[in-house]
Amino acid sequence: MTARPMTRSLLRYYGIRIGLFAAAVVALMAVGLGGLWCIVLAFVVSGVISYPLARNQRQSMVRAFETRRQRRE
Repeated sequence: MTARPMTRSLLRYYGIRIGLFAAAVVALMAVGLGGLWCIVLAFVVSGVISYPLARNQRQSMVRAFETRRQRRE
């Protein structure tokens, strides 16, 4: 059984976002930052980095949502 296009798009997009967040946390911890500031800064850094890197996945996810919405109308 294959996943529907919307499910695949969602999983791929959020997988990229989570992976970038985890990489940012590891990188910030490697330079000595820890605690709440590490998490907050990792959230901001991963968000900024994911904007251009996850553009295709984000557009694919939007197209899948639009297709699903149009089928329901």
